[in-house]
Amino acid sequence: MKRLIFMGPHCSGKTTRATLVYRVLKAAGFEVALRPEGARQCPYPLNEQGGYMTQRWILNYYRANDVLRDYNAQIVVMDRCSLDTIPYTTYLYSVGRLSDRQFEELIFDAWSIYKSMKGTKIVFYCEPLPLVADGVRSTNPEFRAFIIRQFENILGLIPDTVIRLGGEKSEEKRDVATQD
Repeated sequence: MKRLIFMGPHCSGKTTRATLVYRVLKAAGFEVALRPEGARQCPYPLNEQGGYMTQRWILNYYRANDVLRDYNAQIVVMDRCSLDTIPYTTYLYSVGRLSDRQFEELIFDAWSIYKSMKGTKIVFYCEPLPLVADGVRSTNPEFRAFIIRQFENILGLIPDTVIRLGGEKSEEKRDVATQD
């Protein structure tokens, strides 16, 4: 099994890209499954208002859907993964919303879940796009800048292939725009 994982900060095109890749692969005849993002289903406050229960719920979702669930597919397209919780957990810890023990436990679990996923993993890091208010995403630019820095910090630690997909200031975007 191959896992195509779309990760990155909020408002970076993960869901759009994951859904598009899923549809293209399905239309091409591949046995493919789409695993949606978990955070939007979380019953606890998200982003700056989050806390231990938020992060625990999201990690439990990823454990259930990424480790324990058996997909009958060649390819699983994933909208986020357990590693996406690390920047948000780090933020909550930095503002005193998590204890040392909670922080260590959540970070350990995020890596443990990621490493326990079966199959070959290819991570697509989606660089940020302009912020769009949708009633769920945070539009706080300082919060988002913190989250982006944390994602940049963990990318080099991922033991699998990581492919960067352009965002707001992307060279690939400019190249496409200048072609005839």
